Amino acid sequence: METILSNTMRRRFYLLYALHSSTGWSTIEDLMVATNASRKTVIADLHYLEDHWSEYITMDYQKKLGYRLVQSKDHSIHDIYRYILKDSSAFKLLEAIFFQPNRTAEYWKKTFHLSSASLYRLAQKIQKVLNLRGMDLNKTPYRIEGKNERQIQIFFKRFFWEAYGIHEWPFKLDQKAVYNFVEQMNQDFHWEHGDVDRVDLAYAIAVTIVRSEQNYLMVKVPRMTARHRKLIALMEKYKPDMEKIIAPLGYQLPEKWKEDFIITVFWWEFAWDNFEESLRLRKIGYDFVDQVITSFDFTIDNESRERINAAFIKTYMRHKIYPYPRYIFYNRSWYSSHILTQDHLFFGKVMEKILKDLEAKTDCPWYSMYFDHMITVVAFYWKDFFLQFDNLRKVVEVAVFSDLGRYHAESLANYLKAVFGKKIETKVQPDSFYYLKDPQTIEVDIFVANFTLKKIPNEKLFVVEDIPSYKNLVDLQQGIDKLRVPRLKETTFFSPSI
Repeated sequence: METILSNTMRRRFYLLYALHSSTGWSTIEDLMVATNASRKTVIADLHYLEDHWSEYITMDYQKKLGYRLVQSKDHSIHDIYRYILKDSSAFKLLEAIFFQPNRTAEYWKKTFHLSSASLYRLAQKIQKVLNLRGMDLNKTPYRIEGKNERQIQIFFKRFFWEAYGIHEWPFKLDQKAVYNFVEQMNQDFHWEHGDVDRVDLAYAIAVTIVRSEQNYLMVKVPRMTARHRKLIALMEKYKPDMEKIIAPLGYQLPEKWKEDFIITVFWWEFAWDNFEESLRLRKIGYDFVDQVITSFDFTIDNESRERINAAFIKTYMRHKIYPYPRYIFYNRSWYSSHILTQDHLFFGKVMEKILKDLEAKTDCPWYSMYFDHMITVVAFYWKDFFLQFDNLRKVVEVAVFSDLGRYHAESLANYLKAVFGKKIETKVQPDSFYYLKDPQTIEVDIFVANFTLKKIPNEKLFVVEDIPSYKNLVDLQQGIDKLRVPRLKETTFFSPSI
């Protein structure tokens, strides 16, 4: 979706993406490759990012190392991506066309102060994005159309949810009334929807109402069954709630509103081809969870198991009714996935293998399209996943030395244990340093000292202050975590015999 951005803003988007995904420092040369831009342009863009979003980010610079992104503790990086998206001319035009269809080119040129050529270029960008998702931008007059109204509404639900999130509301509808309605249905039908699912449904309802006001209905999409007709009858109870929601729009519910509405509210009822398919997917979902569990020799509580299986099935069903990427502009799951695969390499490799195998056996792109989503589902929905995974990690052996004597070395070792806990085991120099001839002969993973041990390799030596500084502890944390990553060769999961 970043194709709707201007070339300049798209380049800055990639620059921010490269900085944020880096595990440390990025040289100018690295950033030039990532953005396909000159040194002068990259430096100018770095200044632009910091100048325009100083409350969100700052840039650290060292001549030998390059640049490093420092995020504000008060804001998420997602705030910047939302700003980039909403500041895009193409986004503004597409959003306006959604809310005001059937306006002429002359209207949009006047509204956005565009020339004919500029409007044409913006429309072409939008057209390209919509075409990739089975939609079309009709320009006589301007409106969004397609063969599948349900997919159009799903696209715009994601479009607005991604741009505005839970904290904003782009619709003229009464937000509180919509949220109360979602909560009421959640209770009445015992859905047990989490917060994200509730907000997702609120956006879906809002999009459906706006499109229905514009005479775009979904009633022709599914085949109505006896179960569907029962749901339609149940919707009569909620007519007063719907009328309260749409009151700000000043329009009446269309004749077929109940038929149209259940397709949005009970979307999963229209995803299955038959009952047997639902049973088959439920079993595949449990098998998926079992594979993850056994690959680590973990345990899982029943609640977590059910949550992951439900998310697995939902992912499959959503793909069936909307076989396009889950994200429109930026993939929020990627950021969590990126950190998980960096900090929990073993977990990432296991999930990659399981999802690739699953994709080869089914008609769903579990790995190629949903890897980021599924790896975060498992990590987030498994109640004590991180605690169990931490037990897989190696305990790092740390030798502690001090030129202030053994008592200080013992104190320093205790300080490190207080900071790093069960992540480390310490060995303290056996005697005064002045009588210790070969400290490097101690077999440990890391040496920590308040002076330079000349015979210790640089990659194993961490020189700290008498009382370690914040920087000392950060450097040590990185070194310890690097050593604590489980090694793939220590498991049979990737054995050729399996």
